[in-house]
Amino acid sequence: MPFDLLVSGGIVLDPETGSRTQADVGISDGRVRAVEPGLTGTQATEHLDAGGAFVIPGLVDAHTHVYPGATPLGVDPGALAAAMGVTTWIDAGSAGAGNFEGLVRFVIERSPLTIRAFVHLSYVGLVPVGHAEQRFGELFDLRLADVPACIRTIQAFVPLTLGVKVRLGANSTGAHGMDALRSGRAVADATGTRLMVHIAEPPPLLDDVLPYLREGDLVAHCFTAGLMGILDRTGTLRESVLRARDRGVLFDVGHGNGSFSFAVARQALAQGFAPDLISSDLHAYNVDGPVFDLVTTITKFLALGMPFEDALRRASSVPGALIGDGVGTLRVGLRADLAVVRLVREHVTLGDSRGDLLTHDERLVVDATVVAGRRLRPDPDARPQGRRKPGLPPVDARLTRPPT
Repeated sequence: MPFDLLVSGGIVLDPETGSRTQADVGISDGRVRAVEPGLTGTQATEHLDAGGAFVIPGLVDAHTHVYPGATPLGVDPGALAAAMGVTTWIDAGSAGAGNFEGLVRFVIERSPLTIRAFVHLSYVGLVPVGHAEQRFGELFDLRLADVPACIRTIQAFVPLTLGVKVRLGANSTGAHGMDALRSGRAVADATGTRLMVHIAEPPPLLDDVLPYLREGDLVAHCFTAGLMGILDRTGTLRESVLRARDRGVLFDVGHGNGSFSFAVARQALAQGFAPDLISSDLHAYNVDGPVFDLVTTITKFLALGMPFEDALRRASSVPGALIGDGVGTLRVGLRADLAVVRLVREHVTLGDSRGDLLTHDERLVVDATVVAGRRLRPDPDARPQGRRKPGLPPVDARLTRPPT
């Protein structure tokens, strides 16, 4: 049968099973129609040569901020996706009940990408968050924790909504962390969705937070060096963390501009504690470093010793399961979201959120990104990403930037 797009010559890697198969991928009407060897001679409108590369499901970034212009953190996923291999973007609470409709109308509905979102408990979302001279956390005033409005918003925009987000800590909830947490729990229970909590600097303490989380809920920034972190003062995993994982709470990297420490990651991995999800927390303050993108974040875990297939699974099929419908997988009959990537032998210098550096001799790079059967091309008219935000120090010039 003829195809609209034929991806040929690559090694198809299934992150769910870790299998590697020399095969071609035939795509028609936006869906995968065949994954098998010997399709090279089949008629196709467009060919994509993946020789010497891996063909993988489109990456799923479980923690991003994609409400540009409406929040200080927002980046434009459409301007970035072609170079990043990310076909599914989960917005981690950029918008609350008061501005979520705008995220849907002006970002989600206009994008060919799959975009889902957590609704922020704060009615105004992350509008107050940014490097401004006047700091005001989005839940310093608990009148903004409008539980009924948050519930209505989650229910009104199903299936685009995945749950409720609460950023806990001194800079976001101030002294109201536990009250905000209880409100977030009430929203998740009322809607039958997930609760995602951000951890950073107390109050509250992580040992007090985790008992409120249930199977399928998420802890963002699990490798933070902040005092709400998963390690105690001796560098040992907290018992509350192990109990939470045992009952199905998910731990997400959420690298971000201040939430990922190589030292914490090393200690946790050495104790057998790997993250459930590898995500970037990509936003306007880190897109030009130290995060850059999800594939750079994956490369950091390769440098920390995680096997390639394990890292890919945590950035594809595992976060894809938050959405369902086979997102993050590459199966016949499903929507044809995929990426062509290579592991390149190259000396790279990687940075965490604290300014610490890690060198490695290999990096993951993206050759092509395909969304619903169409290869994405960089948009020459898209606004360039740049560190135009005030108050940030220069990016360490030693860091290896992704290829453009």
